Amino acid sequence: MVLSAMKRRTSFIMVCVLLMMLLPLNSLSGTAFAQATRLQRTNCSKSFLIEPVSCLSAPIKASLGKTLFSHKQNQPLGRKTQTASALTVQQVGLADITGNGQATFVPGETVIYAALINNTSSSAITATINFMVQASINECKFNLTGTGLSIPTGQSTWEAISDLCGDEWAGTYTFKATVTDQSTPSDTSYNSGPFTVNADNIGFPSLWNGQLCDTNQYASSRQLGTANYRGIPACGPRPLYDPSAKHPIGDVGSEQFVSSDNTAELEWECPELSIRLMYQVYGIQPYVANGDQVVDNYLSNVSNNILVPVQNGSGSLPVPGDILSYTTNHTSVVLSRAIDGSTGNGSIYVIEENGARKGIATLSVQGGTISGVKNWLHHTLDLWPQTASPGSTVLVSAEGFQPNEAINFYFDVFLYHVTADSNGQFAGTLTVPQVQSGTHIISVIGATTRPVTQTLFYVP
Repeated sequence: MVLSAMKRRTSFIMVCVLLMMLLPLNSLSGTAFAQATRLQRTNCSKSFLIEPVSCLSAPIKASLGKTLFSHKQNQPLGRKTQTASALTVQQVGLADITGNGQATFVPGETVIYAALINNTSSSAITATINFMVQASINECKFNLTGTGLSIPTGQSTWEAISDLCGDEWAGTYTFKATVTDQSTPSDTSYNSGPFTVNADNIGFPSLWNGQLCDTNQYASSRQLGTANYRGIPACGPRPLYDPSAKHPIGDVGSEQFVSSDNTAELEWECPELSIRLMYQVYGIQPYVANGDQVVDNYLSNVSNNILVPVQNGSGSLPVPGDILSYTTNHTSVVLSRAIDGSTGNGSIYVIEENGARKGIATLSVQGGTISGVKNWLHHTLDLWPQTASPGSTVLVSAEGFQPNEAINFYFDVFLYHVTADSNGQFAGTLTVPQVQSGTHIISVIGATTRPVTQTLFYVP
């Protein structure tokens, strides 16, 4: 998880069922969608901080007030407080980015962590609040502390927002909130509650025959730590660093990725992961590129609008699933990010091969520019979350269309006609249909924009 101190086709029968279903695909304005996904927080200058709930947009704030602390699984798990404590963490809760309280998430999903704090004194207390997740074994840990926070008299709700790191293992975790009176450090209270992370199981390419890191092809292969993005593992050994690797002579060509000109990706050079992810998640055929050429060569080898190149320092930052090219000969995939919205400073967490020993690295961001990065490929169709069970609500956003362009929307098969806004963007909500477990294709095609913008969606 981030914010350390600073996620196939159906059978003929299912196709028929989908064609008959009326799924609610409700359109949102670009502003409403940005607010719903925490891209804009109109009342606060910074993101990724512990703040009062008043900093959230009005629709989310209203939803939180109705659902967050009434959710059964978010009842208090335990509390420790001094006898004379004026501050008490009465309850903790977790919610998705629409403000709906829940206790089950998937890697990459955005989570609102919240605590209901009661101040029984007659005046505000300056306090320190710590939000953390216990029992996390991945490299992107959530452990955030806010100091100098004014806790008003009575009950108030405080929140922090974070993306679940893309390499989070499935399992049960504990969210813990602690509040401490800064003038009386012994006056401390905490409360905690459980939540579940489900696997986002895109997994391995078919020609790996179910073997982690293609050990049938290359017996010395292994996963780098726990590093994976949506179940797609980062593999080694690392040719530049591990003595057992075969670099620079005799790199092993993967049989999975053989393009039309019979070019194979090399196991486990850094471009292999980026190319494999593009192949599995976006259906992009492999092409030849060194790490620093992955973005540039995409333009000359691939003709679609699924991914678009973005220059570093151009005013935007990559999101989970975007593919980076460095100023040196390297490439990686974004796992999550923690950026101060007012300064543009922070960190971006990436998954990589032939780099970090455990396959996960942290990149520094200063003033909206990422250290050592040249450019990246940004995916133009976003889902929050990218994995969900039937009946769940998913936020969908797409860009790169003509203003007011007619769009065909698909979940494996055609579902609806929708319309882009005046900026060539579309945003809406989709209820996941009752389909079989496995991977499915969500795509949008404009009347004049070709070819398709798409991504892979996993139903557990």
